[in-house]
Amino acid sequence: MIGVLRGEQPLTLTDVAGRTGLSRASTEDVVRELMGKGWVAEAAPVAGGVGRPARRYRFRADAGRVMGVDIGGHKVLVRMSTLGDEGVALGAVRPAIDHVEEHVLDVRGCLAGAGRSAGSP
Repeated sequence: MIGVLRGEQPLTLTDVAGRTGLSRASTEDVVRELMGKGWVAEAAPVAGGVGRPARRYRFRADAGRVMGVDIGGHKVLVRMSTLGDEGVALGAVRPAIDHVEEHVLDVRGCLAGAGRSAGSP
């Protein structure tokens, strides 16, 4: 469902159901749950049709962040991105080889080097 909603255009429940193969009722349940978690939002209605416009839904890439940490023998790299894969921070720490243990959990230091913090949007 998330993969379908991650597209550029907001979709109606019927569109989402057709692309996922779920029934419209099941699609509505899942969309409602994702809205409750803040991952999906209702998009503004499209004007110009006859009658009430269908509700359309979009994925909220700004609803959270994903962080990846690459811990190597000579460096610790951190990349943080939105749920839509928009990179928002990249940092690195290059500890002395005999002090790697002290820097393994220095994610905050990597983020600070990229001008971000663990609580940054």
